[in-house]
Amino acid sequence: MTLTEVIEEIVTYSDTKQIKIRKTIQETLRRPDREIEQAWANEAERRLDEVENGEIETIPGERKS
Repeated sequence: MTLTEVIEEIVTYSDTKQIKIRKTIQETLRRPDREIEQAWANEAERRLDEVENGEIETIPGERKS
């Protein structure tokens, strides 16, 4: 079945069924976003740990150029 055929069939479904399909598709599309958000959260934690443990020195904004 082609994508066009799938879409042609879906538009014949009830609104309730179409909404369920849309929600399912949206949930699968959000997964990478959650993974990216988690990766950034992990990175932020790692950087904070480095600062708190004295592993890196922070540079005040006034000195940065």
